[in-house]
Amino acid sequence: MECPICAAPLTGASECKDCGYVVLASDQKKSREGSAGRPRPVSLAATLLLVDALFDALRIFNTWSHLGLAVAGSNRANWFVPFLLGVRFLLIALLWMGNSWARTMLIVLFALGLVNLLSTVALLNAMGSGYFVFLLPWIGVMMQVYAVYLLFQSESLDWFRK
Repeated sequence: MECPICAAPLTGASECKDCGYVVLASDQKKSREGSAGRPRPVSLAATLLLVDALFDALRIFNTWSHLGLAVAGSNRANWFVPFLLGVRFLLIALLWMGNSWARTMLIVLFALGLVNLLSTVALLNAMGSGYFVFLLPWIGVMMQVYAVYLLFQSESLDWFRK
């Protein structure tokens, strides 16, 4: 732990040897929580990304159950979306552990998913689908946008730089 005034190392003492600052018990507790735990925005962002990924897993399960496993499994292209979902789960776990490159890769996957969504929504709109089908994917996009915003807060950026 360091002194909040002069940044001198404190060795369990209640007073700084260099500047004389009296260290309170609450200061020591805040220092321990800040160095060991992840910031609240990172936790919330990881939770939002996990919930969105779970919704996508449910959507894949629902689609495959309607198609039947034999039909869905026979086409190799159907395995690409679950593969990307597995990659997302892995990146969320790495993000939770503090890997900054996992945060970057999740943002890249989000951007690619947004491009895919825009093309899919345009196709569904051209086919005359209902508003619910049009609106539902945007809820996940809003969750991901907010998670990206949280990951770029100063507190989150400082934690990833450690």
